[in-house]
Amino acid sequence: MSMIYILLSSTLCAWAESSQNLTYDLSVNGVAVGERRVDVTYLPSSKSNPLGMRRVELWTTANMNIQGQEVSYTQRGTAQFSDQRASFVISTKINEQITEIQGKKAKNGNWIVHQISNTALKKTEYRRGEVSAISLELFDPGQVDFWQPQDSYQLLVLEGLDPFIIQGVWSEEKGNLSAEIQSLAAKQLQGKSKEGVLNAVWSDAGMLIDWDVAIMGVELNANIRSVPPAPNFGEIVSPQKLTGIEEQEL
Repeated sequence: MSMIYILLSSTLCAWAESSQNLTYDLSVNGVAVGERRVDVTYLPSSKSNPLGMRRVELWTTANMNIQGQEVSYTQRGTAQFSDQRASFVISTKINEQITEIQGKKAKNGNWIVHQISNTALKKTEYRRGEVSAISLELFDPGQVDFWQPQDSYQLLVLEGLDPFIIQGVWSEEKGNLSAEIQSLAAKQLQGKSKEGVLNAVWSDAGMLIDWDVAIMGVELNANIRSVPPAPNFGEIVSPQKLTGIEEQEL
């Protein structure tokens, strides 16, 4: 077992860091309001993470009118995910209000979240049964296989000034998609809850290619502007082949 682990680790160490750059056009009721840019970086293996990690970085800007009020929204977030670890930091500004939220997944599966504003510092620990994933994981290509129709979910939404949980059961959704998106779609799920509705479409590589969310009376639609090429990990150096076993007399 130890020899297999060593060979696997040496192979993964040969991967070069690679990234994908995605841009989504955001609209509300058919009116363009802004964009979200997402960079997904595949980090090579290390001593602490033998199978590597994925880093997700997000930049969002939007200006919209909600119930007669002009809303200016800017947000920046970074998260790192592996099979065993996860952490994030996200900063959001809505008009003149600013909040930073930081979180780390503990070994027992609980999320420890700190919310920082100009007036307060709040710490919350969400048990594994309360939060199964965070909203930034929708953009993590390594996550989509864990979500299946009929599975329950508890999603911690982080893109607002205050984090909140939407929970329900995933269902397969065959919504209206453009021909280009339909040709790329491998999995399409819908999550309904009393807090809102979330639709998401992923490619067979786990890339989020289309999504929309309806929360608090606002339906935000996001369409990918163009599909990036597959990540390029460079040349992977295979371990030397075994040439046989030689017996030596002791």
